[in-house]
Amino acid sequence: MAWERVGGESGSAAYQKWTQKGQSVEGVYKGTRDGKYGPNVLIETPNGLVSCNSTRLLMDRLNGVRPGDLVKIEYLGKVMGKNGREFMNFDVFMDVATNKYTPDEKALAGKLAESIQFEQLVKLIEKEKGTVIAGAIAAAAKAAGDPVKSLREAMEQIGVVPF
Repeated sequence: MAWERVGGESGSAAYQKWTQKGQSVEGVYKGTRDGKYGPNVLIETPNGLVSCNSTRLLMDRLNGVRPGDLVKIEYLGKVMGKNGREFMNFDVFMDVATNKYTPDEKALAGKLAESIQFEQLVKLIEKEKGTVIAGAIAAAAKAAGDPVKSLREAMEQIGVVPF
């Protein structure tokens, strides 16, 4: 029998304190949890879960990173800001190869079918009413939430009968 922990973290994450320029943590971003001095960033590394103290800048740099994304956080050291205050600076990297948008194949097939149907309906209007009218109706239909439905309604109003 093989056992695997389920149900979330047990609170035993290793703690990453940013003390030396060049320190980094890389792994799967798990989100944040409340810490003693604000949110802690959770990164699942090959060696286990790591909890990193964060700053407002680090949280801003993580904006757009979603739980499950592969990330690398690098501490750049303390820097003097324009206001004369020292702050902790970070670079955040995201593995774009694993974070590329991958469309749902069924949704993509549906969009392609709608696009083909849309073009067929525009050709029908063009054949009966001319290129200018077909172009104007197609542009208005594309601006609507459901272009194919809008095009069919317009066809009904101008007397073009779909196949």
